[in-house]
Amino acid sequence: MARAGDPSTVRLLWDVCQIPDFRKIMPDHHAAFLRQVFLHLTEDDGRLPEDWARAQIDRLDAVTGDIDALTGRLADIRTWTYISHRGDWLADSAYWQGRAGAIEDTLSDALHDRLTLRFVDRRAASIDRKRGKGAQLLSAVTANGDVIVEGRSVGRMEGLEFIPLRGGGPERRAVLAAARRAATEGIGARVQRLTAAPDDAFSLTDNGQFHWEGVPIGRLAPGKSPLAPDIRVGQSELLENGMKDRIRSRLSARLDAELRTTLNLLVAAREKPLRGPARGVVFRLLENLGSLPTPLDPHDWKRLGKKERAQLSALGIRMTPAAVYFPALQESAPLRLRGLLWAAYTGRRTFRPEDAPTVCIAERLSPFDWACLGRRRIAGRAIRFDALDRLARMAHLRASRGTFIATPEMFEAIGLEGTPFEQLMGALGYAAQKSEDGTRYRRKSRKQRKKGPRRRNTTPAPDPNSPFASLRDLVNAK
Repeated sequence: MARAGDPSTVRLLWDVCQIPDFRKIMPDHHAAFLRQVFLHLTEDDGRLPEDWARAQIDRLDAVTGDIDALTGRLADIRTWTYISHRGDWLADSAYWQGRAGAIEDTLSDALHDRLTLRFVDRRAASIDRKRGKGAQLLSAVTANGDVIVEGRSVGRMEGLEFIPLRGGGPERRAVLAAARRAATEGIGARVQRLTAAPDDAFSLTDNGQFHWEGVPIGRLAPGKSPLAPDIRVGQSELLENGMKDRIRSRLSARLDAELRTTLNLLVAAREKPLRGPARGVVFRLLENLGSLPTPLDPHDWKRLGKKERAQLSALGIRMTPAAVYFPALQESAPLRLRGLLWAAYTGRRTFRPEDAPTVCIAERLSPFDWACLGRRRIAGRAIRFDALDRLARMAHLRASRGTFIATPEMFEAIGLEGTPFEQLMGALGYAAQKSEDGTRYRRKSRKQRKKGPRRRNTTPAPDPNSPFASLRDLVNAK
């Protein structure tokens, strides 16, 4: 009262009295603190002493103690946060704002951890009491797949699997048991929703897996033929055999729809009531996913009559001396599906024929493998049937006029030049001749084509150090 003797000092007292009491449980303590603040502000330079303010704030920078202790410190530091925003009460108000804010964040985090620990402890005690009484823990699966036990999320359903959250206390085993019970009880409804889902709810990935809701639930596996793969459902401990059969049937229907959409010409040819040689050609095309590893030999050509050839052509099949294939199945989507079916049937790593270049080095794959992938293995390379067919047609047209020089369009069609191109032309039945104006090609005679390249004797010389050398000498002596 002695210091509040003029209007400005009374106004300052009023401002000090507006400092909030965040604790709200000890009014005498708060009044004493406001008295100290007012007396300091009415001395000397009208600011709070820095040493006094530092001592008051430093004692609050601690995370030890129980929840009540942390709550008290948090209330006190918030009071100092309020004071620090009065720019004329502290010499370096910006510094103290940052310091008080940092301490408040630290205390808030520590208080949150203490409260969480108390909740978990109480929850664990509640679970232990229920277990001691033989009662089951409350558990359920929500509509969005969360698995809840005693009001807390402990995992979620991903596809047909229960994926528990990490961590947990001593009650984790009982909680997981309750969660699996809820997942087992809810898996039936989940399977029913899966089997009732439309085709576009499933996707066939590049590694041959079926995904539902972004999670793998099955995959393609080797079957009776490349066009009829088996489907294996994921190994889930929640699924019964009957559920697996229903899922397998649904995925089989999804695959059949994919085949009828993407490989529609091949499926239509399979269902066409053909007879005789034409049926044999279609059967071979089905075995090789729409392409033959080699063209038809002269005997097969003679067996096909005019009617049979017309039937095959109407099905979208192209038959030439260079290739027998479905041109429409050389597009990107059919090639991708053919690659997945081939990988499932052979058990090999998935090959993406739709992204591969026109010409590949044949390497270890057989003519059957390359035919399934839309390519013919010829002259040590695997070449797309459509590109090979285009080159063969251009060569046939030019050869009808005699010898010819390969055009840039022929090189571009196949992506080869020089010796590799000559080797390919030789395999297609054209002999190369060097001339003044360049390399000229002519169609080989029927005798040359039938004879083929001469094979060298590759039998290795006998090893004189072999243990069988003595036996050879005995035989020769007789």
